[in-house]
Amino acid sequence: MQSRVSLPSPAPLRALLLALVVVAGWAVGPDVTAAATRQATPATAEPAPAEPATATPAVEVPIDWVGYRSRAELVTTPEGPRYRLVRTDGTREELSPDAFALRAIEVDRGRAPLERALNVNGWVGIAWVTFGLLGQVIFMGRMVVQWLASEKEKRSIVPPTFWFLSLVGSVMLLTYFVWRWDVVGILGQSLGSAIYVRNIMLKEVEADRQGRADLVKARAEISVARARANTAKIMSENPNAARLQ
Repeated sequence: MQSRVSLPSPAPLRALLLALVVVAGWAVGPDVTAAATRQATPATAEPAPAEPATATPAVEVPIDWVGYRSRAELVTTPEGPRYRLVRTDGTREELSPDAFALRAIEVDRGRAPLERALNVNGWVGIAWVTFGLLGQVIFMGRMVVQWLASEKEKRSIVPPTFWFLSLVGSVMLLTYFVWRWDVVGILGQSLGSAIYVRNIMLKEVEADRQGRADLVKARAEISVARARANTAKIMSENPNAARLQ
């Protein structure tokens, strides 16, 4: 005959488990409960502090307008990009991109045909271009002088005038390129001017040496001539000396 084992009813077990949970929560304390609560609740991302706005550097824009300086500044303002222009009298003007474009169109339409052909504005620009053209004519004329001198001597030579014309034309072109702010022209003519000055110095040294050599030669010829004159005088005064010879 088998004996039966009686199991406790579930209701007392549930009551016992609930009591254990309450006692455990009271023993651990409220900090752990709060920590568990914080871990259960999702963390909200806090907004990052705004970074201080850095000033955008101004961009220089070349312009060629009568009554204004040769460069404008493109800057960033709270209202948007603006062009800052400075007049020749020192006063300033600020234009929006649209206003700047309209002003540029008006300036271009107001130019004379000669100003359009030379890509300048006003008589000052025309005078500068004329100065540059004159320098170019002088710089090219040196080759004509060298060619004519070579044809005259029937051999290739470089006369001193060639180097003087080269220096004058180069300095004029260098000044013009500085006004235009042409880096290629500035570098080319600045080096050439130094070479032309050095060649003129060497020509001066050569001429000085040649002059000294010519002076020594002339003095020697004068000495020989005087000796011959003295000999002739002695012979004329002493006929017997002439017979001995």
